[in-house]
Amino acid sequence: MRCGHFAAGDGSEQTILVYESGGVLRGVVEDLVRQRGGRLLLIETSDQGSFERTRQFYRRHGYVEAARIPDYFTDGDGKVSFVRRMVGGPDFPAGN
Repeated sequence: MRCGHFAAGDGSEQTILVYESGGVLRGVVEDLVRQRGGRLLLIETSDQGSFERTRQFYRRHGYVEAARIPDYFTDGDGKVSFVRRMVGGPDFPAGN
């Protein structure tokens, strides 16, 4: 399961829990975030080798690695956070 947070124009934050399925759902969630005025979409996943394909998937779709927290889930299983800007700005390239 992936967890995406987005901040709407009023500074609020909402969470969308999704099951990734070949990118179709990713596009739907990104469109929803844009429609609701969200600026950023954050994705969190494991740093384990078995999640490398997941991390590559998000990189291919314009997500930038923003943070790593060692031992986040359990000892030896850290968290990798990716971000994608939904509207243009200086910090990250705009998502297409």
